Amino acid sequence: MAAALAAARQGEVTVPDDDTPRGLRLRTVAADERAASRAACDENGRHLIGPTDREAWNRLAGAALALSATLRLPPQQAASSVLNQRLDPRWRDQLMADIAGPP
Repeated sequence: MAAALAAARQGEVTVPDDDTPRGLRLRTVAADERAASRAACDENGRHLIGPTDREAWNRLAGAALALSATLRLPPQQAASSVLNQRLDPRWRDQLMADIAGPP
């Protein structure tokens, strides 16, 4: 996903469809996040995936959605989508970290 941002910076914007590696990665991240957020509980009612891991998957999915918006929406709509999710003043650094690193 970081490579997609670098390519977009160079003017090489391609909207990922479902069959491209980037499209598959975006779908996989979304599916993994859904699975992590709906993880089963053990017999004591504790989630099998801890809150830190669930939050990491949630942040990665949010970053993937921001990247997808950047690649397929007009600039003003993409910026609005990204900025509504990122309210921290260090949002750029956080977004890049979320995109670059797996949970």
